[in-house]
Amino acid sequence: MEQLIQHLKSYYPLSAEASQALGSCLEEKCFAKNDYLIKAGRVCRYFYFMETGALRGFYHLNGKEITHWFGFENTFITSFHSYITEQPAVENIQFMEGSIMWAISKKTSPAYLINTMNSSAWYVLLFMKTTIYDWRNAM
Repeated sequence: MEQLIQHLKSYYPLSAEASQALGSCLEEKCFAKNDYLIKAGRVCRYFYFMETGALRGFYHLNGKEITHWFGFENTFITSFHSYITEQPAVENIQFMEGSIMWAISKKTSPAYLINTMNSSAWYVLLFMKTTIYDWRNAM
């Protein structure tokens, strides 16, 4: 989790109190190669930080598997559209190697950011970073 805190501090100042509060909201999740973070048709309810590992986002089109992005360590990951709209994901996110992720529930994150940090800027920054990352990797 310290890797996540340091990564966040490179974008936004976090007090010791905010870092501790964030840590209490996070859940460590370990995945094996070929596990799925999310499968198409399911709703994504978590926002993740990849501490170690690699994964890919893909979908099926005309009987073919199309990989449209990759995620690596020190990256924020989610099925963005599903997370925001609470609609089923249209993509699959699959691990390419064993990975350690830190997850924060959608139910927890807005309350944490508003009540603990007294700022929505951090939340917006994370989504902007994720959106830009997804956009760059789609090209």
